[in-house]
Amino acid sequence: AAEMARIFRLDDKFPANMKDMMLKADAIIALAENNPDKAANLFLQVVDIERENNQSIIDSKVLTSSLDHNIKLDSFENELLENRLAINELNWAAIEDKERISDLRLTLFLVLAIVLFAIVLVLLHSRKTLKERAQTDYLTGLANRGYTFQKGQKIIEKAIRKGHCASVIIFDIDNFKAINDTYGHHIGDLAIKAAAKRARSWLKKEDLVGRIGGEEFLIILDNTNLDDAFTISDRLRNGIAAQSFQFEDVNVEFTISLGV
Repeated sequence: AAEMARIFRLDDKFPANMKDMMLKADAIIALAENNPDKAANLFLQVVDIERENNQSIIDSKVLTSSLDHNIKLDSFENELLENRLAINELNWAAIEDKERISDLRLTLFLVLAIVLFAIVLVLLHSRKTLKERAQTDYLTGLANRGYTFQKGQKIIEKAIRKGHCASVIIFDIDNFKAINDTYGHHIGDLAIKAAAKRARSWLKKEDLVGRIGGEEFLIILDNTNLDDAFTISDRLRNGIAAQSFQFEDVNVEFTISLGV
């Protein structure tokens, strides 16, 4: 209002005889400049001018009633403005609440998604672990008897179907009972683990090696003919016989017998 009043004061298009309008503009500017006394005086001058202009038409009682009405109307408009401001504040609060609820829903969704993803990972890992345990020999870490026969059968059937060679090697530790009787079952278990580890190290990664009995092992060689299987058997037999095994404070030498 003060800005428009200043523009009005500087605009020379308005007639110079509009004294009451000029006074009203000055009063608004005075209010904006925090000078209520000056503003009040200017408004009183406006009232005087209007009273003089309308004295022939209305009497002082009507003018007083009109002023009272204007005061009440201004008070009502102020209350209405306050109510509108309160309603706007409530609307903004409702919008903020909706945004917070939306953020909370998004957060809950993300948390739920992360939890479900973690559960899926745990289940997949558990399934993989259980499957590996079901297929693995507890002592040697090689394939157990059931998985060796199952996987070996598939390798043989695939070789027959494609017309490829496949070979099977079975071996066990010689005089294993003597090892158990001489050094105890603990050393016997260590001898089985050592034989399994050395056999695994002499074979390719894709070759299947499994423990099918106490000290008995089975090897399935895909795409390997009989001559190559004999060569692998000799290498494995010589590799185990060439070096003794040190188990704790016990030095043990043993050999293996193989069938191809």
